Amino acid sequence: MNRLRGRRVPQTFQRGTVRQLRLFLGLAALTLLPSFVFGQANQAARPKAQPRTPAAQTVPSLAETIAWIKDALASHGTVVNHRESRQPGEWEARDEDTIRLMSATGCALVFEDTSESTHDDRYGGHSTRTSSFARSVNLRDVDPTTIHVNNVNQNFSVGFQTTNLANVIDVNGSTPSGNRSYKATGMVLRVDSNDVATRLMKALLHATSLCGAKKSIF
Repeated sequence: MNRLRGRRVPQTFQRGTVRQLRLFLGLAALTLLPSFVFGQANQAARPKAQPRTPAAQTVPSLAETIAWIKDALASHGTVVNHRESRQPGEWEARDEDTIRLMSATGCALVFEDTSESTHDDRYGGHSTRTSSFARSVNLRDVDPTTIHVNNVNQNFSVGFQTTNLANVIDVNGSTPSGNRSYKATGMVLRVDSNDVATRLMKALLHATSLCGAKKSIF
């Protein structure tokens, strides 16, 4: 064993080993190169993920908006108030106001509001007064800048006026004192909450916009 130490490796052996190593590395490169090229090409051909765009919000049509107004009034258009005398037990009264959208032809709407008041006193007296009015308005005639929410002592409503205060709202109704017909420049729609009043205001603003309503000039 000691004799082998320090001996030089023959050059022929070194050259053969180098040739084998080069041959091995060349074959390995040829084996890996197609996989690398194919992987790069496949990655380049793969479509890039596109960022998602939010879906466009659908704008309600006039028919859909008017249908919403009709449903909102059917569910929230009845308001009841109770009143009583300062002296307990003298008398008490109950007022019920109801507003409904009865019909719609395009932008022409017909509302019906009904009021019923009952009065009872401690002597057994009882009375009831009822009035009912049909109010016809074309949303094209409404000044959109006048549509607003009212809140008077927790009594909520939406009011509006016609463009240039034109007398174009037809009012026809009956009261205990007889029938009445006249022209009006505005309307009030009473509802049972501030939330409904706010949403009703937005619906009317949208509907008048679709109907081509214009603001007053004077």
